[in-house]
Amino acid sequence: MDPAPTTSNRAARGTLLAGVLALALAVRPDGAAGQADIDEPIAGPIDPGAQNAPPREISASTALPDIPVTIPDGIAVMAFENNSGVRALDWVQAGIPLIMGERLEQVIGLRPTWGPLVVPEGPPVIGAEDSVAAFAGPRGARWVVTGWVQRPGWQLRVKTTLWRVDGGKAVVAAEHDAIGPIGDGYRLIGETLVELVKQAGWPLAPDGEARLRIMPSKDIYGFTLVGRGLGRWLGAVTTAPVADPDGRVPSPRDATGALLPAVRDVVERDLVRAAFIEPTMVEGQRLIGELWSTDLDPKVAARGAGKFSYAVDLRPDYVPALGAAAERARAAGKRDIALDLFSRLVRERPWDLDARIGAGDAAWQAGDAAQALRELGRVVERRPDDLRARRLLALIHGAQGDVAALAAELEEVTRLAPEDMEAWVDLGAAWSEMGRLEDATRVLEKVAVARPGDATAHKRVADLWRRRGDVAKAVEWYGKTQVIAPDDPRPVFLTGATYFDAGRFDEAHKTFLRAQRFPAWLGQTYLAIGAAAWRAGKAEESLWYWRRAAQRRPRSAAARYDLAMAASARGLTELALSQLAVLETLSPGDGGASYLRGVVALRAGDRETARVAFAEALGRDPDLADARWNLGVLGRGGDDLRYEGLPRLELPFGDRDAFRAAIESFSAIEGRMTGLRVQFAAHVLAALTVLGEGPGKDPKAPRTGPRLCPLVTVASRWEMAQKALDGFVKAGLELEEAHEVIATYDDHGETTSLGPALRQRVASVRTGYRAARADVREMRSSLKTQLGRELTRRGCREDLLAAAAAQPSLYRTAADDAVRTTGVFVPRPPVAPPAQATFFIDNRACADPLAVIIDGTKLDEVPAGERAALQARVGRRALCLLPQPSGLSCGDRGTVREVYMHDGWSALMHCP
Repeated sequence: MDPAPTTSNRAARGTLLAGVLALALAVRPDGAAGQADIDEPIAGPIDPGAQNAPPREISASTALPDIPVTIPDGIAVMAFENNSGVRALDWVQAGIPLIMGERLEQVIGLRPTWGPLVVPEGPPVIGAEDSVAAFAGPRGARWVVTGWVQRPGWQLRVKTTLWRVDGGKAVVAAEHDAIGPIGDGYRLIGETLVELVKQAGWPLAPDGEARLRIMPSKDIYGFTLVGRGLGRWLGAVTTAPVADPDGRVPSPRDATGALLPAVRDVVERDLVRAAFIEPTMVEGQRLIGELWSTDLDPKVAARGAGKFSYAVDLRPDYVPALGAAAERARAAGKRDIALDLFSRLVRERPWDLDARIGAGDAAWQAGDAAQALRELGRVVERRPDDLRARRLLALIHGAQGDVAALAAELEEVTRLAPEDMEAWVDLGAAWSEMGRLEDATRVLEKVAVARPGDATAHKRVADLWRRRGDVAKAVEWYGKTQVIAPDDPRPVFLTGATYFDAGRFDEAHKTFLRAQRFPAWLGQTYLAIGAAAWRAGKAEESLWYWRRAAQRRPRSAAARYDLAMAASARGLTELALSQLAVLETLSPGDGGASYLRGVVALRAGDRETARVAFAEALGRDPDLADARWNLGVLGRGGDDLRYEGLPRLELPFGDRDAFRAAIESFSAIEGRMTGLRVQFAAHVLAALTVLGEGPGKDPKAPRTGPRLCPLVTVASRWEMAQKALDGFVKAGLELEEAHEVIATYDDHGETTSLGPALRQRVASVRTGYRAARADVREMRSSLKTQLGRELTRRGCREDLLAAAAAQPSLYRTAADDAVRTTGVFVPRPPVAPPAQATFFIDNRACADPLAVIIDGTKLDEVPAGERAALQARVGRRALCLLPQPSGLSCGDRGTVREVYMHDGWSALMHCP
């Protein structure tokens, strides 16, 4: 196998040598990472109780809560009407319902029935019984918030109505009319929310009222920009100076549903200005993320994903940003991050089945199949017709090789999505693997009928009829395949193979002759023609074709075996023995080669040599019945001996079983090559260590004078490395043949007939083959350049090394005697892990819990009226203590201070 010039796949194997080095050297502990220098400590009080305080245990359980029995009522909001006649108040149309909807969802725990923008698209609709009921029905909302705004006497009046919808009828559940200065808009919204909740009879947590009154920004002007930008985005606010003559707001979208460029520009301008004025306003940051993430420019879309992450950092429990950040992390392939975000989302919303599906998908992508199956199983138990969950379950079961579970899930998928032909194909493959051939045939015939121009779909049906032993049906479907794709060689070869397996050798011979029109497969064609002619009693014709097959495919074991068999039958002893010698090189331990040697000896009258050969054949393959028979005949001195047996058929195409056998063969060879590469790396490392190089080398040791060659000591390592490389290259030839078969099947669409697990293995076969080609080049470079350079400097010529490896006693030198404890490496002591400090926060004088945030990461919360011990790394830290709930965030004036954290550090909170 020639090495590939590319190095694109070195990363797949590049860590292998490092792994061997890690085994040869002392491995440092995982926690031995370096630590930055610590500044001079800052004087501070020391709590005497901290000196003997035990470390605080922190639970890191990843278990997710069960799905609650009762799912919360759904809530929706409608755009508010601006009845003031003042365009400056247009921001209320989307801004007020956005705040009210998200606050009620978060504090009361209702189930949102809106999309990412919360407020529905289009101009505001008057909130009446009929319009509210029509709005709530399709969304599944039980509660709907509507309202309008006026400006009487330069005051802001906000009239809000909470509707309850039952049985398709909407009734007023709560109303509130608030009025006050325009600058007090946040206060009016907060009062309205509190009154609506009280009138509706919803229970409130002790801090519920305070949370309802928390508004998004310190200055209401920043949020007015958010409301105006969102209103323009939704089409509730016009971007033109005036509306059209009928008073309607023009649609902000084009015929494809995309935002008009002019609208997008003004929306982006409003949202970005709002974020500039109030960077910590999570609603604004999230809406910018929603806008940018839809941009066609991937760089802009990536910035949008960053906005979601920033919003989550600002408020970790902000569910809309949490869900958006989780979806973007999943799409970007950030598996661990996606799993963490989806898990947090499920803990915030245990009833959210879509979030739980995301958690299951992320868990599967992160390699936790057990958690994925558990979460997806919970979803289908509650929502059996969830197609996305069913598809994921099918994918996981298929990748795990659980064919029965795969088939069960695919049955559900095809029930829910009968138009999904790929699911039907997968179901047919699963049933085929389970032995349900009739069901598989019925399903795949359905697919073939639905895809009249798909040659592979028809070929799959023919394969099943061939497997069921129905020659006529198999030939009929192969004929349909040939009509659809006249240049496809598969139906020709497989029709011939069907006749051949059925013993209809004349028809097989005629079919294989037609395959000669495919020049790329002439070697296999000649082999097949010869096999059919042999079974039809045409030994001379077989010899002619098999000679040409061996010429075209010199590395084919089947071609060499068949040619040796024909030569033996024709009395061409030298030709037969020469082919058997090549066969032993191509396929060491081949029982058929030993058997044919015995047959050649029998024809020459050498019964004793034949006996030895037949015994060797049985030792290699105990299932060789002809060899066992001949040994018995020779033992009793009989003459009813058996001679040449059946030929070997090597087709470029076969059925699913042949494809799977090729994949298994590739995996076995690849595993053997991995072992050889490990051995090679270990021997090269040992040789370098003997020469004073490699990881154990002392960089401060001076080089005084020329270094001598420890010839005998290094020769054994060099020889074993050379043998490992030779074995790797030899195995690579076998790997190349297996890869050629698999690539041929894959290029002709045969991979679709496999299950998900085998499809993944086909993809890994191509990657593994490229990596193996790169490995050859790296190994040769390591032996000839890395080790060879050091050998040349010391005068260790390859001829001397070979001689010393053969007769070490004749080549021992003083340099060999000077080598001490070869291969032993004394590692440097590991770096000590960062020290942990136990510190105390005394919150006994305060009625609110206290969030403890260090270096931007929330460590924990200290409950109200308690004193708690916590742990953090020793050194200078940025400490932020925030009462909960709080409208402040870390970074605001007075919230962060620099401290030197050490054992016993404590803080006493003072609250009025």
